[in-house]
Amino acid sequence: MSQDLGTDITGLQWIVITCVVLFASLLLSSGALGDVFGARRVYVLSLTLFTAASLTTGCAPTMSTLIAGQIVQGIGASLLAPWSLSLLTHAYPDSIDRVKAIASWPSWGGARS
Repeated sequence: MSQDLGTDITGLQWIVITCVVLFASLLLSSGALGDVFGARRVYVLSLTLFTAASLTTGCAPTMSTLIAGQIVQGIGASLLAPWSLSLLTHAYPDSIDRVKAIASWPSWGGARS
């Protein structure tokens, strides 16, 4: 990857850190957006952003394109996380099914990593 993008270890660190820092720093404020605009609307927007950013980073020909994709991916992920669980609890009215769905929720988030 380093050779393909023509970068050194510092550039590779930027790739990793960009998404994580944006995700962590925007996570709390993203929850407020769902309160204002609605959980479903924010979730659909975040899923669209995250998917487009994933496609961009997967096909990035240059280092700057990859970092830009990581920025958008971090924003999308920060919007996605709080509302995915909220919508999950509303999707399963039966308490037994809801418990199973909530129990599996962290593993789906871990599968991304």
